[in-house]
Amino acid sequence: FFFQAEDGIRDPLWSRGLGDVYKRQIKKIADCTAEVLKLKKEIVTLNADIEAYFKEISAWMDNEKVRANAKLKMSTYQEQIDKLQAQLNLSKGQVDDVCAEGGDEAKCAELQKLISESDIAIGDATTKMEDEKKIYMAQQAILLSLLHI
Repeated sequence: FFFQAEDGIRDPLWSRGLGDVYKRQIKKIADCTAEVLKLKKEIVTLNADIEAYFKEISAWMDNEKVRANAKLKMSTYQEQIDKLQAQLNLSKGQVDDVCAEGGDEAKCAELQKLISESDIAIGDATTKMEDEKKIYMAQQAILLSLLHI
């Protein structure tokens, strides 16, 4: 195959061969792996932050400022969880696409495992937040009932 330039000089079209396709797949898998590892680290860090924060303030929930701050923190943590869940879902789609293109099966299996571990970790963060919200609401109800006595 040749391309015809305006001046009539032809340049040959060089075949990139299968090696370039394989190299692109390796790069895509490496990029996906790096992204999923970064997400997993962020999720694990968020889980630890949630647990540490609520453990730290649990004894002080009768303080109005602490309760107000806790409510704000819960909202912030929930936003972070939602953002990470959306990013994880996007990464899942990218991993599925890369692996469907015929990527290295072992690396694809490793990526799928990372996705699964990250899914579990985000589920743990969601559960912790739901549990903390229940505790917060129960403490609010107790404090309100005490104020009416």
